[in-house]
Amino acid sequence: MCFPTQARSTLYPERWQTHDGCMNIIVELILEVLFSYPGAGLRWLLHGGKKSYQSLIREDFTYNTFVFFIFLTIVFVLLNVVGCSSTLVK
Repeated sequence: MCFPTQARSTLYPERWQTHDGCMNIIVELILEVLFSYPGAGLRWLLHGGKKSYQSLIREDFTYNTFVFFIFLTIVFVLLNVVGCSSTLVK
């Protein structure tokens, strides 16, 4: 009988599993630097500075990333709406 773990080990050699681990580390590092720290800064501003920045960073990586991603989405949408409306005025 073939179990999924056995099939995976025969389909993907050890070198690919190591490569996936390296890529995961690189992606998480990029997400943390580019999204989590600015997200924690936005949360710090929303809390009015009552919580320390360091405690917000330590709380939750994904929550900070999500906050900054939503912020970027709102900014992108607003810039496109303003950009479209300014071209209609001309």
